Amino acid sequence: ASWTGAIASRLAGVPHVWHLRELPLREHPGEPIFGRRLERRLLSDPRCVLVCNSGFVRDWYQGTFGRAPAVAYQPVSVPSVAARAARSGVHVAVLGRLHPAKRQHLVVEAVARLPAELRERLQVHLHGEPIEPYATQLQALVDARGLQATVHLHGFTPSPHQALADCDLVVLPSVGEAFGRACAEAMLLGVPVIGADSGGTLELIGAAGSKGRLFRTDDADALSACIASFLRDPAPFRQRAAAARDWAREALAEDAYLETLRSAFASARGK
Repeated sequence: ASWTGAIASRLAGVPHVWHLRELPLREHPGEPIFGRRLERRLLSDPRCVLVCNSGFVRDWYQGTFGRAPAVAYQPVSVPSVAARAARSGVHVAVLGRLHPAKRQHLVVEAVARLPAELRERLQVHLHGEPIEPYATQLQALVDARGLQATVHLHGFTPSPHQALADCDLVVLPSVGEAFGRACAEAMLLGVPVIGADSGGTLELIGAAGSKGRLFRTDDADALSACIASFLRDPAPFRQRAAAARDWAREALAEDAYLETLRSAFASARGK
């Protein structure tokens, strides 16, 4: 949200729309630059219309400020990608900056707990900007678990779509995603997804797991069991991935997003 625009709109007495796309969590204990008291005043302005990118963000703002923003899933598209190259083994992609909130260490622990005959079939690729000291700690964990030939840290990947398309499975272990763009992009590419039952990831996959597979947040054993299930029988995962692709093409389309924004602007005009 733009503080300058919000304050200027309030002083001018004209409607304004905030599109809320992030929120502070225990891993990111941020405070508004002018404090929560002023933010509450701004958000309580009857001329202020709130729009957010997930029900998770909506519920957080409603619980914190007493206002429930309208939900407008941000439009997501993926560029054309090359056909998947033939590779041996099962390739798993994990996207996100190497940060404790993203929980990449959970993937390392889950892979380490797989039976040897399943683990030897895997190649796990971690794509993300290294944030210290977590990135160094993560590599140390890979080394300690003897997974140097299995788990690979690739660093920042500017255009990760080809990396997603080339993999057999995407794992999203992070906690409290406001939306979960990597999850949405994997869905649009038709790649099976295993995600933590947290935040926007839970919302996109669905509590019933109709568009992917969920595991309990921060539970390495549960994640390991999900990966093992995929390795033993990927067909159900691929069926969910096809359903996810169909859903994402409609729900995350630009037209759906714009329609929600039009309603928000119309509401602002009415005030």
